Amino acid sequence: MSVTRRELLTLAATMPAVMAAAKGSPTLQPIVVDRGTRLYPTWDESHWWTTQPIADDGAWTYRHAVSLGASPNRDGATAIRDLRNTPRLGVFTRTYFQFTTPPLDGPHTLDGVVSAAIHAAQHHRRLGARLALQVVVHKPDTSVRGVALPLRTDLSVFTYDDPAKTRAARNWALVAPAIECEDGDVIAINLGLLVDNQTRSLGYLVGFDLYDNQEGENGEGRDIAFLDDSALANTWVEFSSVLAFKDVTPL
Repeated sequence: MSVTRRELLTLAATMPAVMAAAKGSPTLQPIVVDRGTRLYPTWDESHWWTTQPIADDGAWTYRHAVSLGASPNRDGATAIRDLRNTPRLGVFTRTYFQFTTPPLDGPHTLDGVVSAAIHAAQHHRRLGARLALQVVVHKPDTSVRGVALPLRTDLSVFTYDDPAKTRAARNWALVAPAIECEDGDVIAINLGLLVDNQTRSLGYLVGFDLYDNQEGENGEGRDIAFLDDSALANTWVEFSSVLAFKDVTPL
C-alpha cells in the first residue's frame, strides 16, 4: 500500500498527541487478591456496631473513632470524605476508620490473608502518607480474642492528585497460628494512616474517601479494582477466609 506525502505529513503531525495521550494514561495495575469474604463500609439505619478498643503496644484503651459497620452487602448509600487533622490515635498517627463486622455465626478459623482498597489522597509530598491496617478479633464483651493483623503499613505513599486515587493492601498475611473465633465474636478492621510529617498545617491535608454506593453500567456494584484509579468505586475489605455472620437488628 502506497502512502502519499500529504498522508505521511498528517500521520507525523498526529504522533506527538498520540504519544502524549499514552503517557498521560498509563495502564492501571489490577488489584489481585485471594477471594473469600468481601465486606463493605455501611452507615445505614441498621446500626448494629459499636466502637472497639484500639491496640497500642499492648495497651487497650477506648478512643474516639469514625466507626462504621462492615457488611457483606452494599448499602447503596455510604459515601464519606474525611480530610482532617487529628492527634495520634492508638497506633495510628492520623485519623482512622473502624469497620466492625456483625457477630460471627458459630466458630470460625480466621487465617490466610486480608486485603483492602480505598480512595486516598495527600496534598503535600512531605507528608509521606501511607495506608495502615490492623485487624482485631473481639469477644462479645469487647475484650480481645486476638490480634489477627498487627499494624502494617503499605510501602507506597498516597498520590497528590484531586480527585483521590486508589490505594490497596493486597494479600497481607494474618498471624500464625490462626485465631480460633467463637460464636458471637466480632472483627474490627482498623483502616488508618501513618504520616511522616506531624505538623498541624500539613497533617490536615490527608485523608480518605469512602464509597459504597457506586454502580456499573448495568446496575451491578462496581468495586475498586485498580491501583491509581481516580474513578469512583466501592471501598472494600476482604478476607481469604470464608466467614458467616448472624442476622443483626438495629440498636
